[in-house]
Amino acid sequence: KVDMAYRVVADHIRTLTFAITDGAIPSNEGRGYVLRRILRRGVRYGMQMLGAKTGFFSRLVPEVVNLFKGPFPELATNPSPVIAVIREEELSFAKTLERGIDKFNKAVAAAAKDGLKEIPGQAVFMLYDTFGFPTDLTLLMAEERGLTLDMQGYNEAKKKAAELSRGTFKQTERALVLEARETDYLDKKLQVPYTDDSAKYVWHQDITAKVHAIFSTTGFVDYVDPAATNGGEASDSVGLVLDKTNFYAEAGGQTYDIGTAVSAQWNVRFLVTNVQSFGAYVLHIGVLQSGQLRVGDELTLRVDYDRRSRIAPNHTCTHILNWALRQVLGDSVDQKGSLVAEDRLRFDFSFNKAIEPAQLKTIEGLVRDKVDAQVPVFALNSPLAAAKKISALRAVFGEVYPDPVRVVSVGQAVEPMLADPENPAWKQYPIEFCGGTHLSNTSQAAEFVLVSEEGIAKGVRRIVAVTLDAAKKANQVADELTRRVDAAQSLEGGALLAQMNAISADLNTADISAWRKADLRDALAKLSRKNYEAEKAQAEAKKLAAVEKAAQLAAEAADSGLKVLIGRIEVDLDSKAMEKAVEAIRQRAADVAIMLFSTDPVKGKVLAYSSVPEAVVSATGLSASDWVRHTLAACKGKGGGKPTVAQGQGDDLASIDAALAAAREKADQHIKL
Repeated sequence: KVDMAYRVVADHIRTLTFAITDGAIPSNEGRGYVLRRILRRGVRYGMQMLGAKTGFFSRLVPEVVNLFKGPFPELATNPSPVIAVIREEELSFAKTLERGIDKFNKAVAAAAKDGLKEIPGQAVFMLYDTFGFPTDLTLLMAEERGLTLDMQGYNEAKKKAAELSRGTFKQTERALVLEARETDYLDKKLQVPYTDDSAKYVWHQDITAKVHAIFSTTGFVDYVDPAATNGGEASDSVGLVLDKTNFYAEAGGQTYDIGTAVSAQWNVRFLVTNVQSFGAYVLHIGVLQSGQLRVGDELTLRVDYDRRSRIAPNHTCTHILNWALRQVLGDSVDQKGSLVAEDRLRFDFSFNKAIEPAQLKTIEGLVRDKVDAQVPVFALNSPLAAAKKISALRAVFGEVYPDPVRVVSVGQAVEPMLADPENPAWKQYPIEFCGGTHLSNTSQAAEFVLVSEEGIAKGVRRIVAVTLDAAKKANQVADELTRRVDAAQSLEGGALLAQMNAISADLNTADISAWRKADLRDALAKLSRKNYEAEKAQAEAKKLAAVEKAAQLAAEAADSGLKVLIGRIEVDLDSKAMEKAVEAIRQRAADVAIMLFSTDPVKGKVLAYSSVPEAVVSATGLSASDWVRHTLAACKGKGGGKPTVAQGQGDDLASIDAALAAAREKADQHIKL
């Protein structure tokens, strides 16, 4: 077992080092889940069978790099992110292992209590599904205790969970999706040729296309008509398969085109609301708004190019963003997903920590520079093998590309790159395989703003950005917030605090540049510190003034032989300052019963602070706590404390004179003033 454990650990750390270097990340789905299982198995064998301590697994990465960097030099390029990913997963699983063992022990105890020699399948599955505890480890630990597992119950629980996860349910109608049987029916039964979608790259040009098939929620139909019967379809939504199209079908993260398909001759108007590709067929999904539509009809296809012109800047800027990220963060950055929509772009990529605001500023600036430079965007179909040789080209890991493949380059024609693929000059240009619709020149994007950056999974970050009018608006909002922060510099006290709160509330919901938002938050933090220091200095000054005032009151009391001192000093609601003032009085008038008041006009409150010497309490029965409670009742307040010292607050500032009178009244009941 020990020899096998060594082999498992060695094999698994080698596999993980290579896979993560290539851009794969452990996760909960697909290849990422396979990597996570491999990692957890390696960690478990090391800890359970070799007695290794938590963290041992990630420390093996440098050894793998040293052994294999000769034939695989890319391993040594930047192993730090690989180590970080494995370490994070390892530490997380160590906690899982600890929790799982605890749950396993409880399952064993429950089985023993019921007199069972078998751990129920539901408990085994819960260990696996909820706590990530490997079933093979559960089996091994059970055998060590002379127990077996209810594998039939485990498999049933696993199957049930899978069905719930897939959301399996009976459907009376099918969605407008061409499954394998439908595409096979189109190809072999109806002998419908594949859709020619080459016109999707042509802008502002209608084309004429023939309807080859009509697909509804109940299957293929011959025609569609709102009043259809006998083979027709009256559903709200259907899909058209045409011989050719100029519509872009959703792919590669880019959203679909919308528009209309019309026939003036037959008064047909079909509103295209979604376009999807299934195999080599393009399905135009939408609603027939007028006329009757039959298989064999010809339609004029009109793409909503205004909408596409708002999508294309986001796609082209996605390419530039991908390039900019590598310029700032390094070549280890790999694309993990993207969304190109009408209103924004979203880009997911591999990186192990949050990007600093200064880096975000540089990244945004690199994209904006390409936009401002008004550089042309080139696209060319090339043999896949030749295109892959371009040293600066970026492709999505694991993606299968067609041959020939479309190469999109921002700022440099593709032909020279194919002729001289190793030229290091190409690294200054964004170059990718892409089948999407793009700008012809970066100036058409007008503006670019990176509005957010966040982590969405271990080792995966997400950036959201906008272009065109949304970017311009973001800059305008940021400029206005900056103006407000600058104006707040001249404020102080309550006015400054109110303005900072208002700016902060607006800043939290503002869609502006992420680095500018961070800068504005820093500026607000500095203002807050400035306000705090000013308030602190003001409070200190009030304390000094209060002590001076108290000394004056003490001198008057000593000179007049007063037994009770009732007065006002202004320290807002600072009870510490009030305590200092009482101490100053006590130094000059040790036997005097003291009641001091302070007010806070902003909050509309009254602070009362009482100090009565213990000898006076014993001789007269005047308790500081009773005195404060009686006094503050006159201004809707409460208080309390000890017989010798007490304090409290009142909520009615307008009744301060009544509180002073109540204080004198209470004192007079015990000590003749």
